[in-house]
Amino acid sequence: MNKSEQYRIKACRICRQNNLVEFLSLGSMPIPNGFLKKEELSKEEQHYPLGAYFCPNCTLVQLTHVIPAEIMFKNYLYIPSTSQTMLQHFETLAEEAVEKFEIKPNDLVIDIGSNDGTLLKFFKAFEAQTLGIDPASNLATVARLQGIDTIDAFFTKQLA
Repeated sequence: MNKSEQYRIKACRICRQNNLVEFLSLGSMPIPNGFLKKEELSKEEQHYPLGAYFCPNCTLVQLTHVIPAEIMFKNYLYIPSTSQTMLQHFETLAEEAVEKFEIKPNDLVIDIGSNDGTLLKFFKAFEAQTLGIDPASNLATVARLQGIDTIDAFFTKQLA
């Protein structure tokens, strides 16, 4: 990981105004969910700035620094299917989406940032076609093993 790849944002990600107010600084932190293997414990762990800005123009709260997505998500470890609360939330979300948007059998539902495919499993229960897109190859593999078609990539203009 090259720490020089991170940078501080200078303008709001939504409205592009540059009058951001930093209201929280937690110093430097390791990557979230970046669990170390036993053989990595003796190595120095890379840390990145963690803080939050408030944009008074559009009210967006956003991180002060951008860490390259490849560092944050390529081997992401959070798995929502291990949380009963997330399972219940995703089931309700799928039910509400099917009703509100009148999703019918064979309609296509795409989840960008699909993780292990947990949300899409609930849409499959309604006989929707599903497609997950997630850059974490380890999680894309888990999704595929559960019958969720998943593209192992970042969502880009080219992929769209």
